[in-house]
Amino acid sequence: MANSYDMANDEGSAKFLRLIIKADSGMFVVQDYYLDGTLKLLARSINQEMNFESSAHGICMDYYPNGKKKEVKHFYKGKIVGPDTTFFSNTNAYNVTLYTQDGERLNTCTDTTGKKLAENGNGTWIEYGEQNDTFIGQIVNGQKEGVWIRRYPDDNTQYKAEFKNGVEQPGTQRRKEDEVLTAVNQQPRFGGSENALNYFLARNVRYPDHARKNKITGKVILGFVVEKNGMLSNFKVLSSPDESLSQEALRVTKLLPVWIPGMVNGKPVRVNFTIPVAFALAED
Repeated sequence: MANSYDMANDEGSAKFLRLIIKADSGMFVVQDYYLDGTLKLLARSINQEMNFESSAHGICMDYYPNGKKKEVKHFYKGKIVGPDTTFFSNTNAYNVTLYTQDGERLNTCTDTTGKKLAENGNGTWIEYGEQNDTFIGQIVNGQKEGVWIRRYPDDNTQYKAEFKNGVEQPGTQRRKEDEVLTAVNQQPRFGGSENALNYFLARNVRYPDHARKNKITGKVILGFVVEKNGMLSNFKVLSSPDESLSQEALRVTKLLPVWIPGMVNGKPVRVNFTIPVAFALAED
């Protein structure tokens, strides 16, 4: 594999090996190995698609090259549920994020000594990035709040972001590689087919009683960011015929499983994305 989403063109461009094996239960076991043979990932999936996360089911274990745990998360039919625990390499630090039907809740954060900085969704939260950067701020009731600071080891600049109830506000400062893009080589995509997103929405949307009684129809246009890891963030209603339709569109969109992220030159990037959620009533 060239990355978590694309096959390598040749042996020289491969970063790791992925095996997908059918188990006696009918499920498929996904095993990733670093090129030296060390286990990188162990998971289960409902089908044998190469991009397995949209159909992952059960515990997914991610490992660092030294064999230590990197992340433990739980999937239910492609949706992350329950606790998602991230461990940070060669330290005692870990973060626990809870996923419920109501969305994502930041719950527990420890520092490199194992000391708890946040508990039960309140306190100081530290995120450690792939570039050895840190993103630090406060969480209140499980959501990012106030001014957060991102620092890089090779850059003395402090990059600031402001959050209100978990929503990132305009004016965030970023390095170029962390900017949110609109034009990319490969757009983010959901599921294994062109109709996967429409099928998911049609299966999960519940027509609000208020809109049904008042025969309100139309499209809600939603915007969000597809992050580098395929998670969705910064949900916004861009246009809507009715508030009850807006809330339902937000609810069902937040249920979406992990996406395949957008790519630029073979690397995942953060991408702005918009989708329509249509509401129509059958004619009497």
